[in-house]
Amino acid sequence: MPPSREDHPDAVLATPPPRFSPRDAERIAREIFGVAAAARELVGERDQNFRLRSDGGEELVLEIANAAQDPAVVDFQVGVLRHIAARDPALPVPRVRETREGTAYATVEAPGGTRHTVSLLTYLPGRALERPAGTRSLRRRIGELNARLGRALRGYFHPAAGHTLLWDVKHVGRLRERAGHIQDAAGRRRAGRWLDRIEARLLP
Repeated sequence: MPPSREDHPDAVLATPPPRFSPRDAERIAREIFGVAAAARELVGERDQNFRLRSDGGEELVLEIANAAQDPAVVDFQVGVLRHIAARDPALPVPRVRETREGTAYATVEAPGGTRHTVSLLTYLPGRALERPAGTRSLRRRIGELNARLGRALRGYFHPAAGHTLLWDVKHVGRLRERAGHIQDAAGRRRAGRWLDRIEARLLP
């Protein structure tokens, strides 16, 4: 496991995401993971992800982490998936594909010299819920899966588990200073009111 360094969540959002091409992704998949596949870039916020379709028809996701991302966080993430796979193999979560050397992730260098942690996961098909689950059976199914997920996570610990994620409601105070980036005055006031409500009602 790589040594954890001081957590700087702002740096991850301020640092531009990786800029690898689909051809680069195909080369990384082939050279590091031994997978011959065609790559298509997916939408990402701070990392760069590619959906791969191997020559044998298997679908995978190549994840190239932001250069500012602590490798310990990637180690935490792949460790979680491995733990879940061992505790409840039937849970529908991505599975970690190892490198040629048998590790869960590797490091690649971009043309500009920045270094990025890269991992390969199985692709999990599905679609996001754009509105609250409307049927009772679907809500029950979601609840059952969440309960199984919580049970599967029992006993897992990692030093990077407490890393700061700015979208975590526990750290909502860090977002207040960023409200100034909202150019619309009404939007800034609206964001401020929501932050006030969250800090007053949820955080306690």
